[in-house]
Amino acid sequence: MAAVLTIGAGVLAYRIWQLSQSYFWQDDFIYLHRADTTRLSASFLLQDYHGHLMPGSLLVAKGVAQFSEHRWLAAASVVLFLELAKVLLVVAASVKLFGRRWGVLLPITVLLLTPMWVTPTLWWAAALQSLPLQISLLATIWLVARHQGAFTAGGLLGIAAALAFGLAFWEKAIVVPPTALIVVLLVEACRNLDPLWRTTADAISRLRWVIATWLIMLASYLALFLSRVDLGTQVSDGGIRAEQGIAALRHASLAFVVGLAGGPWRATGGTDTIALTPSSGSAFLAIQVVVVGVIALVVVGGPRRVVLALLATGVVFLVDTVAVVLTRLDLVGPEQATDPRYFTESVIVAAIAIGACLLSTDLGPNPLTARFLHLRHLFLALAIFVFANSAVITQQSLTEVAARRDTRSFVTEARAQAEGRGVVDVFDGPVPERVIGSFFAADHKMSRVLADHRLPIRWNVASSDLHIFDGLGVLRPADLKDVVADAGQGPLRDCGWLAAPGQPAQLSFGEPVSLGGRPVMLAYYTRTAGEVDITLGGRTQPVVLEEGLNRMWIFSGRAVQAIEVRHVQGAPVCVTEAKVGTVWPKS
Repeated sequence: MAAVLTIGAGVLAYRIWQLSQSYFWQDDFIYLHRADTTRLSASFLLQDYHGHLMPGSLLVAKGVAQFSEHRWLAAASVVLFLELAKVLLVVAASVKLFGRRWGVLLPITVLLLTPMWVTPTLWWAAALQSLPLQISLLATIWLVARHQGAFTAGGLLGIAAALAFGLAFWEKAIVVPPTALIVVLLVEACRNLDPLWRTTADAISRLRWVIATWLIMLASYLALFLSRVDLGTQVSDGGIRAEQGIAALRHASLAFVVGLAGGPWRATGGTDTIALTPSSGSAFLAIQVVVVGVIALVVVGGPRRVVLALLATGVVFLVDTVAVVLTRLDLVGPEQATDPRYFTESVIVAAIAIGACLLSTDLGPNPLTARFLHLRHLFLALAIFVFANSAVITQQSLTEVAARRDTRSFVTEARAQAEGRGVVDVFDGPVPERVIGSFFAADHKMSRVLADHRLPIRWNVASSDLHIFDGLGVLRPADLKDVVADAGQGPLRDCGWLAAPGQPAQLSFGEPVSLGGRPVMLAYYTRTAGEVDITLGGRTQPVVLEEGLNRMWIFSGRAVQAIEVRHVQGAPVCVTEAKVGTVWPKS
């Protein structure tokens, strides 16, 4: 046990360092924005988030948003707590299944160090999906193995709680019951020579109350899920062509095999760790390593155990791949099947399958290995060292990619710019792709990144002093380019349109203009500071004017054709321009 605890402590220490290098990214900002701008309620927790039902994740996001000022340290602490729970359950489940033997170190090492866990750890949104699923499955396996059929009310309650925990964070936890059942059957079948049908029948009989509990919970959850989630956002649009499915299976298989071997032995290209696409050379080497490993398992554990292990792993892996093909290919195509989040259960089953081939035996030693029994600890140590060394090298390179240094510097600079002045009016413009991808459409905005309500920012309000964040996070005065609508010149040669007491200025674009989130820019001149009311799109907004030649920016959620400027206070106002275009940082 000392060796097991040493590995667990080392993994946790390494995770602390990894998390210190990472930062928020993509969905993370959207979680926090929704948490900061929405009241805590059942409607908030049970909202449809891009086809996901995840009240647990949103509750965590609410806590981080409200109590930590959107700090990465708080978010990373949640991940570390989940990682600690996972490490403890990996040890508990492995020892319960295989006993206190040296051989238990191999499946534990695979489960704790596989590079497949990098993305589901360092990307916060992914961690809030994958880690609870890992915890749910490992806890279920441990509890089922612990009770061995003598299920008390407390045992059933624990198993139900484990499933509920997973479902609270990710709907994919519906696979926990069948996956746990597969693991139980695999371990039992590897312990004896009974026919598989008899082992299955005995297990189902022994677990009948557990299975009944699972069925009731899953039926209730599916009813809730279908009432809250639009399935159209879950299923890939336009149908799936056969070649897409085959390509996705190929991508997934290579990434999974390389991950099991400790690869891909290089950082992935691009800006993220989602696509764990290995090079052809890495894939070829990984396949050789896996083949040699399978042969070694056949020699040590016998062909029956290896066939059962491959069958169990293959079934779970195929189900995972089909789920990705049916629901996620719209994002980036077949390459999406390399996202390790979607193969969480497959990794766990594969690691336990290795342990089942090596350890779960009530039989005598295989005749082929009897003469090498005195060297078994040496061979085991060698296998653990090779995998751990390979996995750590890969994790290190992937951590460099997942560090999000550009994102951290952008957000840190933008936050400092906002905090370094009084209340500022800011255009809610797009953010760099490295922060939130443009495929998020309406959420590809700066207000998602700086969602903390404590910041002195007013987004998209009528203003004569509008600012915008540039690509480096620096707050700069707003300018206009790429004009798409222009009201032209006003009736007064030296003034344009005059707004005086009792004499509102009337402007028109000639036809309705869809703003699409852009403001209307009105250039004006006035001798003294003052105030006007601007009416456009059926809404009247007050605007405070500065002395001299300036601009005012007016926002509307509707198409705009006519604009009325009504004088309220100060000197008369000459409106010289009315344009709609792209808001841009002023040079």
